[in-house]
Amino acid sequence: FIFTLLTSSASAFVAPGTRPVVTSASPGTRVGFSSSTSALFMEAPTIDRKTKDNTSEQQEKGKEWQVRLWNDPMNKREYVARCLIEICSLEDGMAYSVMMHAHQNGMAVIGQYQKEIAEGYTSELTQHGLTVDMAQAE
Repeated sequence: FIFTLLTSSASAFVAPGTRPVVTSASPGTRVGFSSSTSALFMEAPTIDRKTKDNTSEQQEKGKEWQVRLWNDPMNKREYVARCLIEICSLEDGMAYSVMMHAHQNGMAVIGQYQKEIAEGYTSELTQHGLTVDMAQAE
């Protein structure tokens, strides 16, 4: 007899008088029982081995976004550094360095993140009154 498993559970159809040897199989796996030997046999799975090429690695790198902090005259430097520590999880020294770089040069990159994370940081920092934006990393 040959059966096709519809679920990934270990309990499959078992013919009377046979003992299954394998305890689980993936959905769609063809399983058979030999009544003469009471053995379970399965078809060998096909393995799709795709390798990454340089273009897919470049696309993954292209998905990173910079969160940029702009200098503004409204917020105190200590407040800006505290927001970077609490929202972006920067270390004290790094938060101070980013804040000072923005203060002295007009803009500083807080960090490079995946798009969803960058959007979250940008939204949170904006809600706290900081002037931030995001740009795709080069």
